[in-house]
Amino acid sequence: MLLVSLMSDTNKLQVNVSKTTELVFRRPSARHFTVPPLLPFIEHVAVTKLFGIYISVTFSAAAPVEHILYVAIQRMYLLTQLKSQGLSRNALHIILTAIVLSVVTCALPFLRAAVKRRYARMILQV
Repeated sequence: MLLVSLMSDTNKLQVNVSKTTELVFRRPSARHFTVPPLLPFIEHVAVTKLFGIYISVTFSAAAPVEHILYVAIQRMYLLTQLKSQGLSRNALHIILTAIVLSVVTCALPFLRAAVKRRYARMILQV
């Protein structure tokens, strides 16, 4: 943290410690992993979103896949609410294409190799 403070002072920047998080990268199958000492004002996280990209401590693609599925499930719920309000089938199809299928279609090809059986089941449920 001393180095970060020194760099920020040199560049006349302020570090917002209330938003500071720390990721400690490790191997996915690390058996004996020791976590560095905790600093009182820095939160340790396993996954963070930086510039729209999810970064995990194990470089796993699980977090982006789960986020995509979470967004798709939220939007499917919105569709059920619109259907209960009496929206026509044609309008529902247009909304489905615009807000659900576009997200899944654009995002999943990049993560195809990371999608495992448990995510395949979740996708089929959507």
